[in-house]
Amino acid sequence: MQRFDGWQDLPDSVTVAMGTAPDGRRVHVVHNWNWQPATAQAPVDLTDALEGDVVPAGTSVRLGAWDVRVRAAAPGAAAEER
Repeated sequence: MQRFDGWQDLPDSVTVAMGTAPDGRRVHVVHNWNWQPATAQAPVDLTDALEGDVVPAGTSVRLGAWDVRVRAAAPGAAAEER
């Protein structure tokens, strides 16, 4: 299992890249590098960058085969360290 800046217990096929948007939101780019679907638990409340749906903290982010999801957190939202 891998861990990326607040993302915990990620399957081996899932990676997360993060950056800061010009408006201050933290952008989370979640990749599944596998033919099998995968899930990851959102570390903070996230909003889908394209569709606008909200994923509350602690909710599963479902990834299809070779999938990518781009989600944004509110400005100043910090992942809780456990």
